[in-house]
Amino acid sequence: VRFVQLVHFKAGDLHFLVQGKRSTSNPVLITMDQKALETFPELKMFWHPYYAEAIRAAADAGAKVLGLDVVFGVSVKQWEPNNDGILAEAVSSTAATMPVICAYMTAMNTRQQGQQVPVNMIAAAFNQNAYANLTSDPDDFIRNQELVEEPGPDGQFSRGLAFRVAEKFRGVDATVEKGQLMWA
Repeated sequence: VRFVQLVHFKAGDLHFLVQGKRSTSNPVLITMDQKALETFPELKMFWHPYYAEAIRAAADAGAKVLGLDVVFGVSVKQWEPNNDGILAEAVSSTAATMPVICAYMTAMNTRQQGQQVPVNMIAAAFNQNAYANLTSDPDDFIRNQELVEEPGPDGQFSRGLAFRVAEKFRGVDATVEKGQLMWA
């Protein structure tokens, strides 16, 4: 069964190679690489000022939306008193021109334990949050992602980070109509 599954995955990969490149609207990825890890002396848990600087720079450069694929599970106020506020302010101040979609983990979103983190509260208040959901296939390659969770009886649903970024980029939120997900 595993062999057949791997052949299926590789056939899908080949399909994308054969179809060739498709144009995009100039996405820019700001990533964390080994050079960045070696440049900044602080632990990543305290990189709030760097994230805030990147958020402001992207907004100033005319970005339409920014997906912040970093989960902030705890406040760092006791170690770095200003960091939580610096990041929350950057997300808040750019919301009108460039929404910052902040990732959360579903278990952390329930907030049954622990404390509220300012950036998470700001993102939720502006409806700029989405669940982080990268999953890999058995061959350790990421091909498919759940974009939205099953809508509840009230038609409400949680969005994955990639889908929420796409909604904000297009300026249209998806809805559920007669049990179907509709997106423009």
